[in-house]
Amino acid sequence: HYPLRRQRQMCIRDRRNALQAAGGTLAHVTQVLIYMTDVADMPTIDAVYREFFEAPYPNRSSMGISALVVPGMKLEIVAYAMLP
Repeated sequence: HYPLRRQRQMCIRDRRNALQAAGGTLAHVTQVLIYMTDVADMPTIDAVYREFFEAPYPNRSSMGISALVVPGMKLEIVAYAMLP
């Protein structure tokens, strides 16, 4: 399984690729929901978040949960975007 930082990068890159396929970019993201299995990981998650998003940052909600469906995964990201 991938370390948390790598999982976070992969999640955001997947969303970026989906947006690009639809003619958008991460700048079109208006809201991000982050589900994490360990809230102590928030500083790492936040650092990677700032690598991909620029101010003004999308609205963000972060939630601690007991588990994710995929074994070994520590986070799940849902991103909503408004495309031009």
